[in-house]
Amino acid sequence: MALLPCLIALLGPAGVHSPSGDVRPCARTVAIAPDGAVVAASYAARASSLLSSEDGRLLWELPGSPALRQDLAFSPDGRRLAGLDRAGVLRLWDVPSDAPPRLIAFEDTFDLVLSTCGGAASEQLLWSPRGDRLLAIHRTGQGRLWTREGESLEEWRGSPLSTAQTACWMPDGSAFCLADGESLRWRDGRTGETLGGREGRPDIECATPIVCVAISPKGDTLATGHPDCLVVTWDLIAGDELARAHHRDAIDPESHEEVASIAWSPAGDRVAISIRASVSVFVLDAEDLSETWTSGFLGAHFGEAMPVRWSPDGVVLWFAYECGNGLGWAWPPRRGLRGMVPSSGLPVFGGDAGVLLHDGCLRFLSPRGRRYW
Repeated sequence: MALLPCLIALLGPAGVHSPSGDVRPCARTVAIAPDGAVVAASYAARASSLLSSEDGRLLWELPGSPALRQDLAFSPDGRRLAGLDRAGVLRLWDVPSDAPPRLIAFEDTFDLVLSTCGGAASEQLLWSPRGDRLLAIHRTGQGRLWTREGESLEEWRGSPLSTAQTACWMPDGSAFCLADGESLRWRDGRTGETLGGREGRPDIECATPIVCVAISPKGDTLATGHPDCLVVTWDLIAGDELARAHHRDAIDPESHEEVASIAWSPAGDRVAISIRASVSVFVLDAEDLSETWTSGFLGAHFGEAMPVRWSPDGVVLWFAYECGNGLGWAWPPRRGLRGMVPSSGLPVFGGDAGVLLHDGCLRFLSPRGRRYW
């Protein structure tokens, strides 16, 4: 009970109010420009908007945006914003620094062949590191590669998503990988064509399904998450397995547990993972996957895929979970759990700050949890 006043003081009143008194409720997804200057948010019943990162005030509404949740992603230079909604419509906006945003592409849609695929996983929008290509994957598993101007280059169909982490780019943008069942396939970063082992990109076949993937910052190692709490690292040149380890929850082990989220630290020396039904988050040594830190008991999650993410400086690990209605941050491995705040999503980082979504309201935070607005 003693923690409650501290948490209230940290978060402040619910809602985000601009100096004009405008209230921005019912946000569903959020993105932040890489330089941290502008925040984009989509809403359940109104057009998506651009907000000032200084105080949360409304800058512009995005033209042509639906009153429908859509996942949002800024390009690395912050001048393009992509939105993919659950109906399969992709939109691209030009976002100048001193003028209203302009819709440049929206007419193409995914040919959705699956009427249902569950609602656990969001769509995936992943810009290439150079920002000239956009990888878009609908939760049905259907994917496309687009140019920056909205030209569709290649399309494919995979399994429905169980997590929002089944694809990732090489750091140099030369290729991207896709997990589908027990297989991991590589596609060319310029054209989207399958590589099939060409150009030093060997496909990977596993004995169990690949639930999530992540590539190290140097681009030399891949980490994959699997059922039975298994995490595996791979040499991306030879395609050989480097290490594997099972990290079952010690407090409340479940037979159906699987590694549902992976995040490399910015230095590439640690790997953070979460287990779908686990009550803990783990930090592992990247070389041998030995456990170096655990969050301790966080409560039950009932099959939720709990995401994990490192702050840009690699000092803070964020982990969020809707079922437990909380978010924590930690300084592993010595100082343990730093705090818990009500939350429904991780911060998305830009510059030296992040944006957190809580009960439809936005909160602008430092990587260590200090609230700006």
